[in-house]
Amino acid sequence: MRARLCVRHDVAGYRPGPARRSVFEKSIMAASLDHAIWFHRPCRADEWLLYAQDSPNLSGSRGFSRGLIFASDGTLVASVAQEGLLRERRTES
Repeated sequence: MRARLCVRHDVAGYRPGPARRSVFEKSIMAASLDHAIWFHRPCRADEWLLYAQDSPNLSGSRGFSRGLIFASDGTLVASVAQEGLLRERRTES
């Protein structure tokens, strides 16, 4: 069976709380520790899909992100999860 859906799932782009930071800032070092995707039912990648993502935890330099992928009729077609390492880069003295 051919997979019809490809999903790229990255570490959450923002840190929770009032001091939001992007993982794309030069002062942040980010690395993926693990990730997974579960396909619950067939879907078409050439049709509309909604990707709903949140990042419920960032603690001890480790961030957790999860997401749900829905078809246009609201059916859940896939779930994703990822854990990442997020740290401030050391500045050279």
